Amino acid sequence: MPIQPIELALVPFIALFGLVTSHEDMRTGLIRNKWIVAALIYSMLSLMLVSAFYYFSGAGINTNYFFIFVLNVTFALITGVIVWQLRLWNAADAKLFLAYAAIVPLTIYRTNYFFYFPAFSILLNTLVISALLLGLGLLRHGTAREKVQEVKKFLSLRNVVNSGLFIFGFSWLVQAIFKAFNLPHNLLISLAMLLLIYPALRLISQERLLIISLILSILHINFEYAAALTYGFALSFLLVLALFTAIRLILHLSMAFYSAPIEIAKLVPGMRAAEQVSRDETTGAYHTQPAKQPFKAFFGQNSHDSGTAILTSPNLTEKAINKLKKLHKEGKLSFNAMRVQQTMPFAPMMFVGVLATIVARGDLVSFVAGLF
Repeated sequence: MPIQPIELALVPFIALFGLVTSHEDMRTGLIRNKWIVAALIYSMLSLMLVSAFYYFSGAGINTNYFFIFVLNVTFALITGVIVWQLRLWNAADAKLFLAYAAIVPLTIYRTNYFFYFPAFSILLNTLVISALLLGLGLLRHGTAREKVQEVKKFLSLRNVVNSGLFIFGFSWLVQAIFKAFNLPHNLLISLAMLLLIYPALRLISQERLLIISLILSILHINFEYAAALTYGFALSFLLVLALFTAIRLILHLSMAFYSAPIEIAKLVPGMRAAEQVSRDETTGAYHTQPAKQPFKAFFGQNSHDSGTAILTSPNLTEKAINKLKKLHKEGKLSFNAMRVQQTMPFAPMMFVGVLATIVARGDLVSFVAGLF
């Protein structure tokens, strides 16, 4: 199929926009709103100019394109806000995703096309590529023995059973919601939704999440008993469980090996904490514990709880460091060093996800699978 005029108008801009925002994120850790606004304005202008070209050339205006465009951007906005409220990324990342949803032409999406929300492919591809890069990077961090110990700890029978119950129950709930709204649904969508939901639900405590998973699993069996016993369901369930566990394992190992202990006296502003620092209400002493949301912490975003935590952000400011040094001098800290994260900016990852979307014409996993 020949390149469409809308692609000629937008793809070069995507390259420029991706390079600028990626460079800014890597240099300052921020993405200025002017780039997001510029992308949205350019997208609308390009759409109007290409529509005018078609109109005056006698080809007519594709009103369906406008309809899907509005739906796509709307769903991108809603998804971005929900993921932000779940504290899985920050507001800048939500705005960046909205901008890409607007500037990636709809004519790009052909592989595993999500009709009402084609930009969902960008999220999937970004997640897959991020997991692959993190996994490859782990080859250079830690010893084989340390990694084996972490893998054994992560793949404990309790963790695997909990993950299985979560997937069995919540995948049914996700599928039911998609069916209720007549939205397209497949295995990759289920996997992406489960990976987004799980970190947020774990904040309510592992025990409560297990109870909810059990209730949903019972409802799943009650309403879809016959389907749950089929070979096809068993195969898809095991595949989702394997992928879900593999991605979470990579993120877990990243938190363990993409960080290093730094003495309190040697902390400097600009570093990012890989741990929470909280006060024990009983003893009054301060201690560290791993961040609850490794994906956010690794990509340098806020993953630290308030309440008894003295670090409400992983960004170590001069004020936070001075407070830690003061507590350490007073003997109130139960540690002499804390782990500092080697972070990776998220904007370049999403840019790579967008490039993969353009090359694959949609979902990258389905595209690669189609090659074999």
